[in-house]
Amino acid sequence: MASEAVKVIVRCRPMNARERALRCKVVVSMESTRGQCFLQNPAAAGEPPKQFTFDGAYCQEHSTELIYNEIAYPLVEVSGAPSKPGTQGHSQQEQAA
Repeated sequence: MASEAVKVIVRCRPMNARERALRCKVVVSMESTRGQCFLQNPAAAGEPPKQFTFDGAYCQEHSTELIYNEIAYPLVEVSGAPSKPGTQGHSQQEQAA
């Protein structure tokens, strides 16, 4: 049986119009070069943020095209078989479409 590996890649999406109108605070920061994600509790600003490490981490400035070219395209090219990256969660903009 062939061994398979799962890579977990995260992307922080930009705030949507509703979140901006409500003046929501940004609580997520990314360190893309290290695959790290930091979550800051806005009610506990003096505490250090929670830190998570993934195989890849992309911030809101990274385009979908860039992420596809770096992550998904090599899967298709290497395997020669159809590959489908999975996603978890959707922004409200995607749900409205």
